[in-house]
Amino acid sequence: MQAFAGASLLPLEALREVSGSLVLGTDEATADGWLESLAGLEALRSVAGLTLRGVLAPDLHALNGLEDIGQVDVDGRASGTLTVQRAHALTDLSGLENATGIGRIVIDDVRLESLRGIVLGANVEEVLISEAPRLRDIGALGTIERVEGALSLQSTRIQNLEGLSGLQSARAIALIGNPHLSDLSRLSQLRGVDELQIQDDDALITLPSLANLEWLSSISITDNAALEEANIDAGEAFREPDVEGGYNYQPPTQRIEIGRNLNLRRVSMTAFAYVQDVFISDNLSLVEIDLPNLIQAFSLGLRGNRVLSTVNVPALQMVNFLGVNENPLLSESAFAAVQTVLVSMSGNAPP
Repeated sequence: MQAFAGASLLPLEALREVSGSLVLGTDEATADGWLESLAGLEALRSVAGLTLRGVLAPDLHALNGLEDIGQVDVDGRASGTLTVQRAHALTDLSGLENATGIGRIVIDDVRLESLRGIVLGANVEEVLISEAPRLRDIGALGTIERVEGALSLQSTRIQNLEGLSGLQSARAIALIGNPHLSDLSRLSQLRGVDELQIQDDDALITLPSLANLEWLSSISITDNAALEEANIDAGEAFREPDVEGGYNYQPPTQRIEIGRNLNLRRVSMTAFAYVQDVFISDNLSLVEIDLPNLIQAFSLGLRGNRVLSTVNVPALQMVNFLGVNENPLLSESAFAAVQTVLVSMSGNAPP
C-alpha cells in the first residue's frame, strides 16, 4: 500500500487474511511519515509478512488480533518477515504479542526503546537492527537459540547482550557502532559462529572468553577505541587440523583481523594452531602479540603497530606470505626460524 496524505485504514476493517505480505508504505513516499493510526486492522488475523514504513502510529495495538506473520514448519523454522523502518512514533512493538511465525526481523531508522511485543521461536533466519539509537532492551530476542543467517546490532543504545540469553549459534554476528556496549559476556555461551565482527563499539574494554566455540571461520575486531586487551581463546577444535596438513587442508579459522583499536595494548590468541590469514594492523598502542600455539598460516601480516616490540610465535613453522612492515620497535628476528614462500619486511627495528 503506497503512502499518501490523509491515508486511513478504516476501509479495511473487514480484512482478516492477506495471503502475501502486508506492506504499508514504500521507500520513496514515506520520508516524512504517514498513517497516524492503524485503526481498521483490528480484524486482521493472518499475513505472510508485515512491513511498516514511515508509519506514525504511536502503537501497534490495532494488530492485537494478528495471529500469524508467516508460518512455522515442523522443524520450528518460521517464514515470516517483520520489517519496521522510519516508524518514529513507536517506542516498542506492543500489539504483536499474539502473532507467531516471525523468522526474519529488519528494523532500521527507528526510535524504539524496546523490542517488547514480538514473539520469536528458537530458530530464526535473520535479525537485522540498525540506526536505533534509543534501543536499550532486546530481551524479546532471548528465546532465540539459532540464527541461520546474520544477527546484526548496529547503532543501538544497548549496554550488554543479556537479551541474547538463549543464543547458541549463528552464521554471522555483527556488533557495530554501539557506543554504550561494554559487556559481551553472553558471547561466552556460543557454540559456533562463522563470522564474528566487533567494530566501533567504543565503550568496550575487554573481550569475553570464546572457549565454548566449536567452530569459527572469521573474527574481525576493529575501531574499538577503548579496547585494551584482545584475549581470543577458543575450544580444542582449533588446536589441531582434522586431517594431516597438506595443500588441500582448509584451516577451521579462515581469517583473524585486529585493526585500528586505538588503546589496544596486548593481543593473545592461545587456541589457534592453523589459521588461513592473520592481519594485525594500525593498533597504535599495541605492545605485545602472543601466538604461542600457532603452527601454520597462509598469510601473516603485521603493519603499522607503532609501539609493538614483542611477538611471541615459538611454535610457528610455516607462513606462505609473511608481511611485517612499519613496526619501528619490532625486531624481525622473531621470525628467523619460520619457513616462508614470500616475505615483505620493512620499516621495522634495525638488526
